[in-house]
Amino acid sequence: MLEFSNLILSPDEYQIVAPLPIGSKTFFVTKLIHLLACVNILGSVFYLPSAITVSIANKNLLLFFSFFLAGLLAATAIGMVFVVLYTLILKIVNRETMERVSGYVQLGLISLFYFAFFVGPRLIPKESIGALAESNWLYLVPPAWFSAIAKMPAGHMTAIDVCASLLGIVVLFMAFRAGLSRLSLGYALTLSTTVAQGGQLKRKQKGGLIGRLTLAVSSHEDRAVWKLIRKQFKYDNRFKMSILVIVPLTALYAYMGIADGKTTVDPFTLTLGMKSGNTNFMLYMAVTMLPFLVTINTSFSESYKSAWIFYASPADRTRIVLSSARFALTYFCFPFTILLAVFFAWLFGDYFHALLHSLFLFVVLMILTKLMVLMYPRIPFSQTQKAGQSTSIFLLMTIVGLPMAMVPMIVVSVIGYGGYRGYTIYLASALILNFVLQWILKKTIPKRIAKQELSAPV
Repeated sequence: MLEFSNLILSPDEYQIVAPLPIGSKTFFVTKLIHLLACVNILGSVFYLPSAITVSIANKNLLLFFSFFLAGLLAATAIGMVFVVLYTLILKIVNRETMERVSGYVQLGLISLFYFAFFVGPRLIPKESIGALAESNWLYLVPPAWFSAIAKMPAGHMTAIDVCASLLGIVVLFMAFRAGLSRLSLGYALTLSTTVAQGGQLKRKQKGGLIGRLTLAVSSHEDRAVWKLIRKQFKYDNRFKMSILVIVPLTALYAYMGIADGKTTVDPFTLTLGMKSGNTNFMLYMAVTMLPFLVTINTSFSESYKSAWIFYASPADRTRIVLSSARFALTYFCFPFTILLAVFFAWLFGDYFHALLHSLFLFVVLMILTKLMVLMYPRIPFSQTQKAGQSTSIFLLMTIVGLPMAMVPMIVVSVIGYGGYRGYTIYLASALILNFVLQWILKKTIPKRIAKQELSAPV
């Protein structure tokens, strides 16, 4: 739903497509192919491994095709149903309100998914889950209608399974019929009229203590970009949700660590984590995601054409590029580290150790943000958003970003600091590395940015 406006219909599409010699059916087919391709590419991550595994385990090639078909039909039906729901709701509220509300609904669904997948099996006995999977009550859940198709090659289909499969196919057909009237040039015209006009911007007074602290730690380039990021966070629903997704993840990782009897061991107690083997690294994983999400997502925007002002401005481009990372540290990582210090104090039972450990973690986050800028230096909001982009960013963050930050935290959690002297060595080494990366960025970023050009027509 969050990517619907770009993936299916955009308010600008009617003005672009209407003058062209394109019929409504052609418009529908192209939009439908775009939707189904994106939905099933992402959906195949779930149903393709299952289809391969079950066919190999049972030595039955037909099971592969039945599982693949069930997943394909389910993903297609879900995509079409969301198209119908989205367009129906747009008749009640305008597009701006719809996207804002759907963003928070999406966040709630993500939280529900994470907790149902990871927490649900811990609360429900395995015997109950197995009994539910073998009962007909499972067909109260619509995706199960399509999963009944997978029973055909196994020869275990009952009359209820057949009825459920037929019901799923009927729902899919009805969704296509309903989508035919929604994905049309006529509806694109209706959608373009639902875009709310922006109200007049009011000049706000400078903040109090927080505003003065911000001025003290920021440059002119920082303040310009930071203001844009705050406005983007307020009005760009996709950008906002890409950042807020860290909230349920952090709560989930903390819960799982505590529920498993694990805890974040005080690194000043040396080998406690090594002896008991109960150190919880999941909390560190959530923390390291935060700067990655903010820094990378700040490169993209639907208003990327407006980034011409950064290329034409006489401002220092190196500072402009680094401003996104500095924003992540100032507005997200620093407050988050303070909350962690309170949490660590509760876990460790030692406030001073919690403060020192949080300080080292913050320096690690500083190093991580600079490494990310070094790998992907971009002018803020200068890149166009693409379908499936959030998934690609999450995979990149998992494969590249997490190991860089997790390795030092795992080392510290397993072998400890070795007392205050060892902590001083750790902290000094991290600070030196941070200054070296800062020097490398200042030397390399201007040359790399100079080669980049604004890709959008002005």
